[in-house]
Amino acid sequence: MKGTAYLEKKYEIDENFKISAIKRTKTTDVEIHTHNYFEIEFILSGKAIHTVNGYTYTLKKGDVYMLSPSDFHSVKVIEPITLINIMYTEQVISPTFVYDFFASGKMLTCRLSDAEFDRLAPVFELIAQKPTSDDNLNIRYIRNLCECMMLTIYDKLKIVPKEPTASRSVYRSILYINRNFRAKISLDELSKSAGYSKNYFSHLFNKTFGVGINDYINNLRLDYAYALLTSTDVSVTQVCFSSGFSSFSVFSRMFKKRFSAPPSKIMK
Repeated sequence: MKGTAYLEKKYEIDENFKISAIKRTKTTDVEIHTHNYFEIEFILSGKAIHTVNGYTYTLKKGDVYMLSPSDFHSVKVIEPITLINIMYTEQVISPTFVYDFFASGKMLTCRLSDAEFDRLAPVFELIAQKPTSDDNLNIRYIRNLCECMMLTIYDKLKIVPKEPTASRSVYRSILYINRNFRAKISLDELSKSAGYSKNYFSHLFNKTFGVGINDYINNLRLDYAYALLTSTDVSVTQVCFSSGFSSFSVFSRMFKKRFSAPPSKIMK
């Protein structure tokens, strides 16, 4: 699907937002967009065409998908589609839990069997019925139900949970990066937030995730740029800056090294 709407349309949440859920029916198309939170949608009925980072597939009853802030997507409705939508920040869910999903390298969508649908649908309904508030007990209630649902998707996608090898703060940092990689990210901020010196934090990050902080951020930006180039009609210059790079020459050099071709040759 081609278009430039994602550049103008970015769904955001305020600083007080933690987690919320809603049951709704979509009757009109949703243009390509991004958001600064994590999202899970569970399809109860209907049919639509879903495009995520340039990859297109059909949505229907029993589909569950998860999106991170590094994703952009659109929905073309074929039949009115009823779903339960859950939005949450990385502060809500266990950091190692969410990291396993978004470090898996898999398309985070699966189709449940009829038996699995019947088992999970009441859980999603409970999440959607619980009023959203800043109350800690309420947040824990929704979070625990979400994690029960995530375990089922773990099994469907055959994602193997990793044993934590560092403190929660180090895992939180990578989730923060996934959410904010298109903006300027400061090593000072990351290390201070984690409670470590810059050198020790960099060492822990590399040891935990097998890649340096700058390389991890640049790889996210390059993958995002590649997806934009192959699925939208946005110019290479726009893609460069929309992906978080501040220098076109640096972007071009890194892109060619990563994908063995200049950005202009990758455009759809």
